[in-house]
Formats: sequence, structure tokens, C-alpha cells
Amino acid sequence: MRMFLMACCAMLIGTSAFGQAPKSTLVDYMMSFNSAKDGKLTKEQLTDRRLHRLFIEADADNDGVVNVDELKALSTKLGAAIAQDGGTGKGGKGSPPKPK
Repeated sequence: MRMFLMACCAMLIGTSAFGQAPKSTLVDYMMSFNSAKDGKLTKEQLTDRRLHRLFIEADADNDGVVNVDELKALSTKLGAAIAQDGGTGKGGKGSPPKPK
């Protein structure tokens, strides 16, 4: 699951969705779906179902609403996980050595 979330985070920051310009941060991208512009994102507002796992991970208090602080905490957590594995997404730097 962690690798999936890291891949989603990298995808969101590095690519555009539906022809839109990429957002600079995970927080900005996720909050762009907040159609009410009230700072409270609900899962129903996420038109991209691929983001539902990120939403669930971000909803720290399990109230069905994600706010900017919860998204910042998730972004920090995912950033630390990416830095820890060297950004390879494989749990470490490079591939394991080939058996002899």
C-alpha cells in the first residue's frame, strides 16, 4: 500500500490530469477538487477515483472530511517515505543483485 501511495503522490505532482497543468503540491492538487471551496474535501468531491486511497490515508480523524492540515501531514509522511527509499519506489536504491 505504501508503494502505491508514493506512486500516486509522484504521479500527482509530476503529471497533469485531464489536460490540466500539474499542481505544485499534493495539497494543492487534492484541494482543487474541493468544489465548495470551504477547505473541507469530501470523498464525493474527488472525481478521480484513483485518489480515494490517498483520501482515506489523509483522513486522520476518520470523519469523512479531509482538511489542508491532514493533507499536509500526508504529504510530509509520503515525502519522508520517498526520501527513505531513495526515490526508487523499490524499497531501496536500485535493484537487488542478481543471483550467481
